[in-house]
Amino acid sequence: MSMPTRRTTPHGTASGPRLCASDLLALLAVDDNRGRVVALREFVKRWACFREQRAAMIEQAPRRYRFYGRWFTVRRNDLARIAAVVHAMCDRDDIPAPPWVSKHRARRPIGIVASLDPHSDYGRAVLTDAPEACAEHGVWFDQTMIENVTVHGFRDRP
Repeated sequence: MSMPTRRTTPHGTASGPRLCASDLLALLAVDDNRGRVVALREFVKRWACFREQRAAMIEQAPRRYRFYGRWFTVRRNDLARIAAVVHAMCDRDDIPAPPWVSKHRARRPIGIVASLDPHSDYGRAVLTDAPEACAEHGVWFDQTMIENVTVHGFRDRP
């Protein structure tokens, strides 16, 4: 007996998009020598390219891992980074943000890639150009993070 196959399209499958917010936590944990932010940039690009899949892309929340009854993530602030990017894109495109977005916040101000010093010249520049959603999550990035879709991302796994 053969296994049923899913019908594929160039940018997803009949069952949903190839890249969802729920996939990002695992992808951010893997360093492919191009910087961990590549997965977020690819998500932003696909958000811009495949408007019909947006609701499915953010429907499921990224899940933390459970180990001996305690919740943890591979990197502590990745959930806040994902939530801030999704929230900013939803605000920009007048789409209601999913409920899971409001649950994640960084304890101190951080940048999308690393720590952010809000008193440095770079920190002040990022803070002035950041989307409003950044303040709610404590994760700061400039507007081009969600507008520049020219990133060369990664290949989809079959």
